[in-house]
Order: sequence, then C-alpha cells, then structure tokens
Amino acid sequence: MLLIIGDPKGTASMTALRKYAPEDIWVWENDSRHIYTIKMICDRINVITNFQEIVNKRMEFTSVIGNPPYTDTTSVDSDRNNGAGGCSKDLDSQFFEQAQQMSSHVSMIIRTKFFPKRGSGFRKRVFEKGGIVSLTALSNDTFPSISGTPTCWITWSATHKGPTKVTYLDGTVKHIVLTKDTCIKLDNPDYVSEVSNNLGHRYMRGRVKQRELEGSEGTQPVLTSMGGFNGSMEDNLIYVDESVKVDCVNQHGVVMNAVYGLGARSSVKDYQSTVKGVNSSTTAVTTGPIHVKPYEYGISSSTVILKTSSYEESERLRDYLMSSKMQEYMFYNKINNANTKELFATVEDIL
Repeated sequence: MLLIIGDPKGTASMTALRKYAPEDIWVWENDSRHIYTIKMICDRINVITNFQEIVNKRMEFTSVIGNPPYTDTTSVDSDRNNGAGGCSKDLDSQFFEQAQQMSSHVSMIIRTKFFPKRGSGFRKRVFEKGGIVSLTALSNDTFPSISGTPTCWITWSATHKGPTKVTYLDGTVKHIVLTKDTCIKLDNPDYVSEVSNNLGHRYMRGRVKQRELEGSEGTQPVLTSMGGFNGSMEDNLIYVDESVKVDCVNQHGVVMNAVYGLGARSSVKDYQSTVKGVNSSTTAVTTGPIHVKPYEYGISSSTVILKTSSYEESERLRDYLMSSKMQEYMFYNKINNANTKELFATVEDIL
C-alpha cells in the first residue's frame, strides 16, 4: 500500500495509479479543494482528513511520499489540526518522522531550514538514525508561491547503508556520511556551521520586550531597533525609569536589529545582484546597519549585541562586519532573516 501525505494538485495520486490499485492508495489531505481534485481523478482512492486515524490503526505502507503542510497556522487545538499538528509549529518534520514509523521507504518534500541548524533536534535525530538516501535542493521556481521558503526532496530507506547523496541548489553533488553533528546548507556547498574562535560567545539578544517598556519614563536610554539602512540609533531611542531591568547597560559592543534582511533568500540570485537592488548607500544587506553602542545604553529584545571590551574594539568589529567581504560571506551563511548566534558562530572573531 502507498500513503501520500499532501497532494494539492493530485499529481502524486495520478502517478500512483500506474503502479497501485486505487484501493491500495491512501491520501491524507486537509483541504476540501485538494480532496475534490483527488476524487475527480479516481473516487476509489482512500482519502482521509484525520492523520491520527492512520496512526491509531498502526497501518503499514510499502512507501510514504508527499508534500505535507510545513507549519501549523491554526490554533493549537488538535481537532482543528486534523490530528496531525498538535501544538507543534513545524508540521513537515513531524510528518516525516511519523512516516518513518509506518514504512521502510519515505520520500517527501520538506523545508531545508532544519539542516544547517546545530540546535535542530529533527536534524540530529534523522541524521543519526541513518538511512537517508538522498537530499536534493529544489529550485526556486518549483513552488513559485512560496519562493521565499527553500525546500528539498528527502528520501529515506530503512535498508540504506552508506553515504547520502546531497545535491545543492547550484548543482554541486556531494556524498556525505551523515551524523548527528552534520550540518548542511543546501544553497551553500561550503557551509561550515561553526568555525573555531568565532563571534558566537560575544552574542546576546536583549530580553525585555518593547511592550514591557511602554509607559515607563525616566533617564535610562534603551535602544529599541536600528531603523532601516539609513536609520540611526537615535531614531529608535527611548528613556525609561532606571528601575526597569534592561540588558547591557554599561557594556561596550556593536548593535544591530535582531531581525533584518531577506528571509531565507531563495528568491534572490546572489549577493551582488541583491546589493544592486537595494536603494541605499550601504552594502550591509545581510545584517542591516551595525552601530557602536554607547556604553550607557541598554537594549531591548529587538536588538542584538556583540560584546566588546572597549570603544576601540567596537569600532574595529563594526568596520569588519560592515565590510562588503564579510557581508557577502554572511549572506551565504544566513539561515533566515534573523541575526542569530548561529550566524555569528560561522564568523571568525578578529578581536
């Protein structure tokens, strides 16, 4: 029997009919339009809307394929999520691991975001489990409506031994023996998730949310954000009562927006074309503006800091990170639109 998890256009169902009897094809779908399409192809195909129903029956399949939903955008109520989402934000990873328990062969389209992250539990589990036959980056035009969401085709077999064939977005092919420590960025064959002597130890994000600062007035300066390319710290500076506990008061460092940039960048060609497309005097298209933080300023949760020991160190670090060379380097290492500790773990510390 074949299980298809997500078949929006009915393409997988139509292809499956070449090999399987319709009664042996099961499809999970939660969109009435998709269900209608599948039933129009063949009304004898088994279509279900509650994934938990299959799980509870402990059904086993020859193969599980599909393009499952990526995230849960509804409430945390499991009934509204058709038994598949629970309170988990990520659904594609959850579907993939569930499928591994139901079949000896799984081939799905999921997001690539899990694989470059050292902290991803999903990446650690599936890589350590073994059996990944291939990991293939899908081109930007595969799904035009979600061009900002990089996706890949991952195939697993319970009987596969040996390295995984990894095909990157630029066509580069590598055969890699995966372990729980392997990190892969499918749009950067040269990606290293953590370099020695990196900037990660200097990183901190402010913990006080901006809404917690509203209504407080006083003499303590707090940075809320850095503004746009041409913005300044003073444009987003507020003064709160000194009793409010904000981070990094009396601390040297460079500051930038916690969230800034081009998302996962799958819709852009490269760094140079991105720079040309930005109407600004700066080339800091990766991190956004970086400033030397005045020693007495605090930071909110909208701001991140790389701590230094002096004003002079801060100036040096700012110039280093704002250089075109480093902005381009970080451009290809950035996983999403956040300036994270993971990003700066890929950057050498020059101080």
